[in-house]
Amino acid sequence: MYGILKFKKAIYEYSNRFVSKWLVLFIDLLIVLSCFFIAYPIAYDFEIRLIPFSHFRFEIPIVMLTYLAGFITSKSFHGVIRHTSLADAWRIFLACLFALVTLLVFDFLLFDPDISQLHVAFISKSVVIIHTLLCVFLLFSARLAFKVGYYKLVVGSKASRNVIIYGAGNAGIMTANSLTTNPLTWIPSDSTSSLLTP
Repeated sequence: MYGILKFKKAIYEYSNRFVSKWLVLFIDLLIVLSCFFIAYPIAYDFEIRLIPFSHFRFEIPIVMLTYLAGFITSKSFHGVIRHTSLADAWRIFLACLFALVTLLVFDFLLFDPDISQLHVAFISKSVVIIHTLLCVFLLFSARLAFKVGYYKLVVGSKASRNVIIYGAGNAGIMTANSLTTNPLTWIPSDSTSSLLTP
């Protein structure tokens, strides 16, 4: 019990600090790597003996570098994790879509036996697609889990006060997302609109 209270106190003291974007990028890449090892058994119907483990030594670096390029291009790791929103989900989707298209094109141009002289087996398309779906789901789920954990441990222990947000458009929603107080009352900036109270 004392350990839990001490942990909560430590979280509270550092609650106003932001997680380094490079740490977020590192964790994202770990998730991508984990998804790679999950996607293969799924694609091969859990027939472990059929999985070409010998190909991993060149497939993993290619996949990791491709997703790294996708993350850097979409800047999916730049946001504040505890304020994760649909905008972050969109950036994650764009990063994974970039990686998916790149890997499929790479497979077609360099490893297709009909047009390439390499004649080396590459990641099967089913693995690439399953891996992409897993990455989209787990990358965003990890952010949501962090956000929920933060609000449970930190925000729940802080004193709250009532506030009114003037404007119920996108800017108002973004403002509410960044606030840690509750309850919230929404007043539309358009006087003809009705009052919204969640």
